[in-house]
Amino acid sequence: MIADGFSVYGYPNVYGAIDGTMVDVTVQAFNEVDYFTRKYTTSINLTAVCDARKRLLSVTTGFSARCHDSHIFQSSGFGQQVLHYNIIPSQYHLIGDAAFVCILILWSHILLQLKVI
Repeated sequence: MIADGFSVYGYPNVYGAIDGTMVDVTVQAFNEVDYFTRKYTTSINLTAVCDARKRLLSVTTGFSARCHDSHIFQSSGFGQQVLHYNIIPSQYHLIGDAAFVCILILWSHILLQLKVI
């Protein structure tokens, strides 16, 4: 099972790990401001979920640099399935950084599924 692999690393009952990053892109000048980062580059967000064997379970791209990781997750197909259709069994959870804490506040039923490390 997917969730068993993280136990080897000391994280029992983990379905997957989630994180976001920026990918530099060239954008048209009229909407450059939406894609401008604090590092003075233009980029889009990429948010991914992988299992313990480093297989991608979900990848979401295309959101501007101004979008928060938690918003991207909530808007993704995978995020919608986790939040509304409980595709992750209740005894398992995702692990991620503090960028995903907002999800805990907005959807209290995901508390058992998302652990911040």
